[in-house]
Amino acid sequence: MAARIHPFPSKSGGSSDNSGGGPEDPMLAQRVARLEADMSEIKSALVRLDAKFDKLDAKFDGKLGEMDGRLNGKLGAIEGRLSGIEGRIGSVEGRFNQVPTIWGMLGIVATLLIGIAGLMFTGKYFQR
Repeated sequence: MAARIHPFPSKSGGSSDNSGGGPEDPMLAQRVARLEADMSEIKSALVRLDAKFDKLDAKFDGKLGEMDGRLNGKLGAIEGRLSGIEGRIGSVEGRFNQVPTIWGMLGIVATLLIGIAGLMFTGKYFQR
C-alpha cells in the first residue's frame, strides 16, 4: 500500500511550491507588528488590573479585620449571656432538687392521714 500524501495548496491556488506563504511574506510582518501592539496594550491593561486588585486586597484586609473584631466582640457578649443563662439554669435545677418527688409527697400525705386518723381516734376515745 502506498501512502497517500496530499500537499497543502498555496494561497494562489496552484501547486505547493514555496511561493507566497513563507517568512518573506510582507503581510506577516504587518500582522506580527499588530500582534505586538496588541500585546503591549494587554500588558498595560494587566498592570492596571494588578494595581486595582492590590487596592481591593487592601480594602478587603481592612474590612475583614474590622469584621473579625466586631464578631469577636459579639461572640464574647453571647458567651457572657450564655454563662448567665447557665447559672440561672443551675439555680432552677437546685430548686427542683429541693422539691420532693412523688414518693416523698405520697409519704407526706400518708403520714398526715395517719396523724389525722390518730387524732380522730384519740378524740373519740376521750369523748366518752
